[in-house]
Amino acid sequence: MRGFRFQASLGFELEEETFDAMKECAPLLEKISVERTFIEFDKLLISPYWRQGLEAMLASGAYHYLPEMKDRKEAIERLFDIELEYTFSTSEQAWAALVLALEIQDIPKFFKKWKTSREFAKTVEQIVEILKLREKGSLDKRACYKYEKRLLLVAEELREAYALSVDYLAIERVYDSLTIHDKHEVVVNGGMLIKEYGFQPGPALGDILTKIEYAIVDGELLQAHQPGVSDLQAGLLLHFPLYRIQEGLVFFHMAPRQGIAVPVGLHPVLQQNFVAVLQQAHHGQLYIFRSAHCLSPILRQNAAAPGAPHPAAQISF
Repeated sequence: MRGFRFQASLGFELEEETFDAMKECAPLLEKISVERTFIEFDKLLISPYWRQGLEAMLASGAYHYLPEMKDRKEAIERLFDIELEYTFSTSEQAWAALVLALEIQDIPKFFKKWKTSREFAKTVEQIVEILKLREKGSLDKRACYKYEKRLLLVAEELREAYALSVDYLAIERVYDSLTIHDKHEVVVNGGMLIKEYGFQPGPALGDILTKIEYAIVDGELLQAHQPGVSDLQAGLLLHFPLYRIQEGLVFFHMAPRQGIAVPVGLHPVLQQNFVAVLQQAHHGQLYIFRSAHCLSPILRQNAAAPGAPHPAAQISF
């Protein structure tokens, strides 16, 4: 394996007697630790003359003694469909191409046989997932949120190596348009809902948090921060087409209003906050308030006002 790796690195031709000896000794690879074999094969794949080294390995029959590659010569040769001068930019990219060539269905199991780290296996699996998503079209916000930017671009590079259409700028544009890149950036978390509103830990709470997270990602929900007002008081600015009330969280649709009717009976801080967010309102936005009690006077006053978007009768507490 080291001989094939050196050939892939330096681009020389193996001397005939040397190659015959390597071919004869190929079965002894079964006695070598998989970890050592992986290191040599990995370096082969990311070398500038990887085609040359891989062709020699296939000709020697050494691949028969590598995990999940016995009698898979034709599948491995699919790597040669990649553009002639292409060099893999990362190990994970190279192994993603190999996994696709071998049509591996259970990627974690495959890498378990190679005894790689879980992190390495996961990264390769994510690149494969991105490539399969790209087969269906452009990547949307959720896809760009799910994966690291570098992996999105590594996958796109591999598409280019296969002479498929690419759009790096579109990926950059969608990724850069995300308002969050990690769920920890969401101002609302499980701890807040449990402490302030008595939510119970469990799948239902997780489902609510996930819906909020992806609403932010999709651009339907914007996190609003008001000076001097806590996250819980400020709430979240939403863009759902209709209000909804779910598990104690009140989502209230507001159409633009010429005048601002200050709700009565509110705590001064909440009253000030309501005026502030209403001043910023534009058609189709929603606001999330944490307390039905706080919303009741707002709804009563708006219901009586001319052109109120949603009468109080439509919302129950």
